[in-house]
Amino acid sequence: MKILELRFKNLNSLYGEWCVDFSDPAFVADGLFAITGATGSGKSTLLDALCLALYGQTPRIKNISKSENEVMSRQTGECFAEVHFETAKGTYRTHWHQQRARKKPDGALQAPRREIADHRGTILATKLREVQETIDDVVGMGFDRFTRSILLAQGSFDSFLKADADDRSPILEQITGTGIYTEISKLVHQRNSAENQTLNELKAGLGGIQLLGADELEQLAFDLEQGEEKHRAESEKRDAAKAALDGLKRIETLTHELETNRAEQEALRGEHATFKPDAERLATAKRAQPLAVAHAKLVNVRNELRKTEAELQTATAALPNLEEQQSNAMAAYETAGKRLEEKEAAQQQQAPLLKQARAFDTQISERSTTLNKEQDELKKLQGELNSLQNKQAGNQTQLEKLQAQQVDAETYQSEQVQDAELVGQLAAILQSLEQLKKLTTAQRDAQQAAKQAASVAEKAAKTATEESGKLAITQKTFTETEGLLETIRNELAPLLDGTDWHARLEELRQRIKIEQRIQDAREAIAIKTAAAEEAGKELILKRSEQEGLQREQALVSENLQLQQKIESLETERASLADGEPCPLCGALEHPYATGLPARESSSLEKINAALSSLGNRINALTEQQSGANAERKALQTALTKDEAELGSLAPGNAEEVEQVAARIGQLAELERREKETKAALDDARDSLSHQRMAQQSARQSATAAMEKAETVEIQRIETATALKEAQNQLQQKVEPFGIPLSPETASQLTARHDQWIEADKQTTELKQTISTLHATLAGQVEQIEQHEARIQKQTEQLEASRAAIEKRKTDRTTLFGDRDPDAVEQEAQTALDAARKETDAAKNQLNERKQALSLARQNFQSLEKRIQETQQQLDEAEPSFAAAMAAAGFESEAAWLSSRLEDAEQSKLEARAAELKHRHTRLAALEAEKSRQLQAERAQKHAETSPEEYEALVDSCNEHLQRIGTFKSRIEQNRQAAELHRNKLGELEKQQIECNRWNLLHDLIGSADGKKFRNFAQGLTFELMVSHANQQLSKMSDRYLLVRDKRQPLDLNVIDNYQAGEERPVKNLSGGESFIVSLSLALGLSRMASKTIRVDSLFLDEGFGTLDEDALETALEALAELKQDGKLIGVISHVGALKERIGTQINVETTSGGRSRLAGTGISTTIAK
Repeated sequence: MKILELRFKNLNSLYGEWCVDFSDPAFVADGLFAITGATGSGKSTLLDALCLALYGQTPRIKNISKSENEVMSRQTGECFAEVHFETAKGTYRTHWHQQRARKKPDGALQAPRREIADHRGTILATKLREVQETIDDVVGMGFDRFTRSILLAQGSFDSFLKADADDRSPILEQITGTGIYTEISKLVHQRNSAENQTLNELKAGLGGIQLLGADELEQLAFDLEQGEEKHRAESEKRDAAKAALDGLKRIETLTHELETNRAEQEALRGEHATFKPDAERLATAKRAQPLAVAHAKLVNVRNELRKTEAELQTATAALPNLEEQQSNAMAAYETAGKRLEEKEAAQQQQAPLLKQARAFDTQISERSTTLNKEQDELKKLQGELNSLQNKQAGNQTQLEKLQAQQVDAETYQSEQVQDAELVGQLAAILQSLEQLKKLTTAQRDAQQAAKQAASVAEKAAKTATEESGKLAITQKTFTETEGLLETIRNELAPLLDGTDWHARLEELRQRIKIEQRIQDAREAIAIKTAAAEEAGKELILKRSEQEGLQREQALVSENLQLQQKIESLETERASLADGEPCPLCGALEHPYATGLPARESSSLEKINAALSSLGNRINALTEQQSGANAERKALQTALTKDEAELGSLAPGNAEEVEQVAARIGQLAELERREKETKAALDDARDSLSHQRMAQQSARQSATAAMEKAETVEIQRIETATALKEAQNQLQQKVEPFGIPLSPETASQLTARHDQWIEADKQTTELKQTISTLHATLAGQVEQIEQHEARIQKQTEQLEASRAAIEKRKTDRTTLFGDRDPDAVEQEAQTALDAARKETDAAKNQLNERKQALSLARQNFQSLEKRIQETQQQLDEAEPSFAAAMAAAGFESEAAWLSSRLEDAEQSKLEARAAELKHRHTRLAALEAEKSRQLQAERAQKHAETSPEEYEALVDSCNEHLQRIGTFKSRIEQNRQAAELHRNKLGELEKQQIECNRWNLLHDLIGSADGKKFRNFAQGLTFELMVSHANQQLSKMSDRYLLVRDKRQPLDLNVIDNYQAGEERPVKNLSGGESFIVSLSLALGLSRMASKTIRVDSLFLDEGFGTLDEDALETALEALAELKQDGKLIGVISHVGALKERIGTQINVETTSGGRSRLAGTGISTTIAK
């Protein structure tokens, strides 16, 4: 991996946007560069930016989220980090960004945003998880490996070299990430214990399974065969008795049903007699029904005549009033025309005077506008003058105030001259204060952790004791549940008796259901047969009625043709006179000379409608008859099928259903108890297993808790020592400023630092401002004099304009007074428009009155004609209706009206008649079917059998079934036990193999505290790290070779080739030699962490201040050797000597206000103001 470019904004003390181009030729040529600056200036911020861009966290701050961000510069609204890098998979750019709401310094933190793009700018991912997964893939390493491969914290290896053997193991575990081997060792130990516990439980379960011997199984099979043979013989006798009892019961039921049917028929005959008067009324109403249409037509003609006569009387009374209204409208129209002519003449006379008045008004308006502009200009000049005078006074006051502030600022700086040192030292002091705060928190946490660890150890010991007691209780519960299950199974065996009672119950219920379906089908067949016969009878009657209507239709059609011929001889009929012979037939009476009889067209229409209705009814009856026959056939087919199915079922009755259901209920209860007890036994077995594991886990937890309590106490002591040293060092730093150490020290120092910066800035700004004010006051005096002269000239011009306007106003008043020409003209026009509207309205009113009178006269004539026509229709309709009533057998119109029925009453009577008829048909058909069934049952000649004999046979069959069930149950239980034994044996063999595997692994690496595998893995890791370190060490120096101590595998020695290969401890090395060895270890670890990934950029965050001149020279020469591998190495240090020895540098310079800036090779910036 190679870093090409780093960009970031507002991180820690580096405010603004910065860019470091690592592809700059200077970096490529030298291969080694330094990041220099004072302590606390922000050198490590560059590495923080690199980590933020790639992993969203830094080595010092792991949690950066919506609720917390300690890397964003103070009083800024956003920050970001972006890195452009190259790997074997390509070139990429990754970006991390976080801001506050609206990018305001006081806004709430927003969630961080991230993205990664390829060399073409294509965005590969934007979601936080997806971005990190993509970066890990293209970089080839996570955050931990990255900080061990590219960001090398040299100080940790110095601690590693100087640590004792006991302390080196956790350090090695931390820097190599081998802590996983401790967890693996513990998990192997726990898994091995669990597998052995499972094996013991399987062995115990296998020993509790009891199996029958071969002789017992043979005797059970013989007893089962004998019992089944006896049961078959008894079952045949029982079924024959059951069939005889069922047949006798059906004969009794059919006899009762026939008696009930005959009683219902007798009651129906009485209802027929009661309904006879209503039936006669219904027949008379049906006879009167065909005349309803003719009567309705007659009534309509009578009503029309009365209505037309009333309208004629109303029209006659309205004619005089309409004639008077027409005369009044003519007079009003003439008056309005005269007024219109007067208004038009007055408007023409006034027009010249209005034109001259408007000309005066225009001149006055234009001059008034000019006058207003001149007044506005004068006010503007006066306002500007006042403003200039006020500004002059304000600037003079401000000048005096600033001069006093300048004296105060200079006095403060002379009195607090020592605070100038805070500009360069505040950042380092604040960093130390923050470190002290962290140590204080760490000490408090260590004390709390020690207290908690002791409490946890005590609780763990108590828990271990409690779990042992629970284990004994669980074992007792398991034993009791096994005994209960055996008792339930002994009760269940006799009830089962080898029979499938659920199947027997379902067979009995099916037989009863089919018998009911057969009875229902026979009744339905009888009803459908009667319905088909009834429909056939009614169909014959309706077809006869249809033939009569067809004959009547032919007769009415012939009469209608004759009427049409008579109507065609209207001219000849008009010349006939009574007493004179007809030239065609010679008759002396001429009935059609004065008027024709009513046409027969309406009668023909009614006959056609009746025929149509009758045809529909015939079709419906035909469909009804066909449907009844089809349904009867389908019912007969279903009946045959049910009878065949009934013959295939074993005999049975409702009493046996109850007996079987009761036995099933008992079985269900016992099976439920057995199931619940099995579940309870499984739960007890699981509880026993879990309790044993819980006991073992509690013991292990107690041991681990005690070890942790001892470790935490050691950490507490170390933290207290570090806190004391930090307090002493910080006290020396703050003593020159006269401030004691306290929680307010940071705020006091920051306030004094900011106050000094502000005073220095204020002094400079005051000098510039005072100079500017002197120049401003001189210019303002000149502007005031110019404005006073312009105001005098503008006042004279304003007076002249006012005099001209007054002269135009006097001339206009003399001509037209103070009247408004537009208003006068509008008033005249309004009066003229009103006169025109009045004339138009009078003309429209006159036309409306003329039209109304004309329409009334036309309506009068039309009404007279309608009365004549309606009277003629009435004279024709009344005789025709009288003849029709006589033909139907009615003496008068009143008699016909009294014979009619309301529609609801007639429908009710028709429904009642149809119901009586249907009931008669149904009862007759049902009597025939029941008689046939009774005759068929008697023909079977059922044997005489008593219920007691049948019950005795049932009891005998049940006893045989119980014995059979007992035999089958014992055989099945033995089969299940044998199968369970085989399964358990197989599980035991598999578990034994699994235990052997885990026992072998446990012997190799397993232990309760995890030390066995951890020590082994650390030895291998340490050996590999030493090998990689020697490869790097050989490139820097040929003097030393690192080796592991043979007696202490985690101790390091060096072979000094300059001292005849002498082996000595690394603690005897000098400072420079220690640095070279430590650096080789760091580079070796980088090689291990990167594995197959090429690392072309390295950053060493190591303080070089502890090295003397010679050691520093040796270290730099060693680093320069690495350039041959094509690596770019950055060294972070505050040591000034590095500036002389490393030409390519990035300098971090502190400025005012706790801020810093970057300078040097490849740097570009946009500094925030």
